[in-house]
This record gives sequence, C-alpha cells and structure tokens, in this order.
Amino acid sequence: AMQLAKSDTLSALEEKDIIVPESGGQLAGEREFAFKHVLIRDVAYATLPKAVRSRKHVEVGRFVEKRAGDRGDEVVALLAEHYGRAAVLGEEAAIGHPEMEPVYEKAMHFLEAAGDAAALLYSNPEALAHYESARALRCRHDPATVARIGEKQGDLALRIGHVAAAIEVWEECLEYHRGQEDLERVADLHRKVGAGLWHQGERKQAIERYQKGINLLKDGPPCLELVRLYEEAASLYMHGGDNMLAIYASEKALRLAERMDETSVASRAHGIFGRVFGRIGDAEKARENLERSVELARDSDDGERIRALLTLGHHLEVSEADYGGARDAYVEALELSRRIGELPAQAELTAALAQLAVWRADWDDVQRFTEESAELAEREGLIGKLCFPYALRGVLSWRDGDWEQAQEHCLRAHELAEQVGWSEVAFYALFA
Repeated sequence: AMQLAKSDTLSALEEKDIIVPESGGQLAGEREFAFKHVLIRDVAYATLPKAVRSRKHVEVGRFVEKRAGDRGDEVVALLAEHYGRAAVLGEEAAIGHPEMEPVYEKAMHFLEAAGDAAALLYSNPEALAHYESARALRCRHDPATVARIGEKQGDLALRIGHVAAAIEVWEECLEYHRGQEDLERVADLHRKVGAGLWHQGERKQAIERYQKGINLLKDGPPCLELVRLYEEAASLYMHGGDNMLAIYASEKALRLAERMDETSVASRAHGIFGRVFGRIGDAEKARENLERSVELARDSDDGERIRALLTLGHHLEVSEADYGGARDAYVEALELSRRIGELPAQAELTAALAQLAVWRADWDDVQRFTEESAELAEREGLIGKLCFPYALRGVLSWRDGDWEQAQEHCLRAHELAEQVGWSEVAFYALFA
C-alpha cells in the first residue's frame, strides 16, 4: 500500500509538470526523477527543518548503499554528497551525538573515497573539495584519518599550484606524525614541504627540509622515502649548479633503490646523472642515462614521467641542438601535465617551448608561450618558475628595440634565478 501511495504521489507530481523522469540514472534498475525547475527544488528543500533534511539525507544514503551492493565504488560521490550534507545539517540542527556519530563516520569514509576516486581521474578541484569537506566536519575526528586525508589534500593542492595551502596542511600532518614518532611519514612530509618551498623560491629553507628528512632516515633500514629525499635534494643541487652534491645524492638514491630491488623508483637519479654528464660534455653517457630515466618513469607515476621528459628535452636542446627531439619531449610532457592538471610543470614546459621558438625565430610562439608561462607562475605564486619567462620577456623586448625594458626584465630574471638557485637561467639572463 505504501509503495502504491508513493507511485501515485510521483505520478501526480509528474502530471503537474513539477518533476520529470531522469534518463541515465546513477542506480541501475531504478526509476529516477528530478525537479523540472531548480527554483522549485530549492524552495521545497528549504521548507524542511534542518533536522528533517539531515535524516532524509541519511535515508537516501542508506538506500543508495543497499541498492549499489558490491558496486558501491561507482556511487561514492553520491554517497559522499548525502552523508556529507547529513553531517553538516545534523550539526547545525544540534542533533545528539549518539545519533550523529555513525553519520559522521559514513561522511568521513565516503568523502575520502570520493576524493580518491576523483583524484584517480585527475578531477583535481572535485577531489580537493571532497578532502576539504571531510576535514571540515565538526565532529570528534580520528586524528590518523585527518592526517591521512590532509596529506592527500596537500598533494592535490600542490599539483594545481596552490603551494601555500599545500605547505600549511602538510605542516599540520607533520605535527601529528611527529607525535606518533612515525619517522618515515615525518621525513616524507619534510620532503613535500621542501618541494613546496622550492616552488615558492625559498631554496635555503627547502634544502634544510630535505636535510631534516634525510637525517631522520639515513641510519635506518633502506626505504622509498629516503630514496625520494635524496633524489629531490639532488635535483635541487643540480639546478643550483652544484654538480658534485647532485651526483653524491643521486648515487645515494640509486644504491638504496638497488638494495631494495626497486630500481624503477630511481628515474630521477638517472635524470640527474644525465644532466651532469651533459654539462661536462659526455653526450653518450648523458643520453644513455636520460633515456633510462624516461624508460623507468613510464612505469612509474605521471609526475615522474613529466620530469623525465622535461630533463631529456633540456639535454637534447642544450647539449645536442636536437631541437626537434627536444620539442617532442616537451610537447609530450606538456600534454600529460595538462591532462593531470600539474600547473608547476606547465609553467616550466611552456617556458621551455618559448625558448625553442627563440632558436627558430618564431616570435609569435615565443610571445604566446612566454605569457602563458608567466601568467601561470604569477597567478599561483610559483616564484621558482617565474625567472625563465622574465628572461624570455627580456629577449622579446630586446627584439623590439626596447633596451631599457629588456634590461629590466633580464635583471629581474637574474634576481629571481639567484633567489631560487636556478644557475642556468641566472646565466642566461645575464647573457641575454
């Protein structure tokens, strides 16, 4: 009788043109309806007390869970929406904790799961919103869960160029893990904060963070966290022109990876070897290591693949004058960085393509790629990526005969490059 009454109610609403059937619903085998006009939906929703709304969202969440069964991972975003809203509305309506505790648990679980699912598809803003919503729930959080979600939130924030936000949340996570005496997590978070500081142009502070992480782990058993610390420190040294320290840190990373039988994680170490060999004129060993770096990176994550292609492209451009090969590497890396939403990489790669356009005197491309790089770096505060487009702006002003403007841009590029320790751009700015 109840089912019949519901069916009659839906039919009546449909006849009055208030609701309409939905095609391609989220639950297989279920009829779904939507309000024909958003305004009607919002007014109807607002007439319900918050406590009622909260409980209705819980009812819908339970219904969706039951109907989804083993396919729950396909509807995590829908479950996150309903349990998340139920949690917020329940808190605002001051519903008692005994009733709300299981709702909070469901909300945390599905908001994190929805964030993970969105992150896998590189839907970065959506994933970030889910993680932020989970951490914003005003309930008695499990500190370990909050730290885990926070670290993911920071990773995504860095990917889309929100460096300050990433550092802030990582610092919170670091404090939790320090209290738990979890040395590997503390060290890895020092690495992540160091990477963020480098993007902000704080080279000295970045090196200090890498060193703190290394000191925590270097006397313990080999671990991937230590490999990553040595690799990223090596990259920082290499950019600063300190080839000996770059080689030392890369050797450490490679030997550790070999001891762990995890050579696939040593992509960046091979990239550093390649760059240094290129600097000293050993083109054969340089290309061998750089191609090995790309090969390993293709079996790793997308971020490592982007870095390996960027490093290979730089060598082909600077050491071998293979501009076609360099462009292929840069374009592949740029397409991948755009697909996954990696903004810091996009800023560097568009500047690299602008420099290639300088060599072939394609000034329209120089202008276009330079401004794209500068706009990304300026908008997101990526000081570490801003020096190269400033140098290119100097080249453009020089070509236009505006010597004063050219000098201003080049001096600014040199100042920024010195600040972040990017020796090659510092030299280029002075040379230009």
